[in-house]
Amino acid sequence: INDGYFDGAEKIITKEVVSLSSKKRGELRLSVKKLIKAQKKGKRGPLNLSGGVSAYCYPGLVILANDTGLRELSKIDDQYALELVASQIPDTHPIFYISKKKLCNLPTLKSDQLFSKTINKGNKLGLWVRPRVHVNLVNLRNTFKRDN
Repeated sequence: INDGYFDGAEKIITKEVVSLSSKKRGELRLSVKKLIKAQKKGKRGPLNLSGGVSAYCYPGLVILANDTGLRELSKIDDQYALELVASQIPDTHPIFYISKKKLCNLPTLKSDQLFSKTINKGNKLGLWVRPRVHVNLVNLRNTFKRDN
């Protein structure tokens, strides 16, 4: 998982999907393999898994949620979109790093189905929005390259 991908994490992901699923039986192995493959290709989701579980992928992070979890995440999106103003950027967003300056050589996210209001508002304000884990991974890689 150190490279931002989920190879080798199939059992962990499967266990979490089962814990959120409305179905207590079924075969998830193929679905989890598809999720890992989709994340590697840069797909973010939603990917629909067994028992009403949805997966949203980011570099180094997968968010698994059932209907209750999606409602809660929607509330978080609403909250941060309301709090987001160009003069004062909340630095406590659980998923995204939002900045007035670009910190690495990646473009800002243009859209996202899970946090659409936050990203749309950030884009309208001219802010730079990236998943926190992606920013951290890129900064670690850049630091590593400079030091060696």
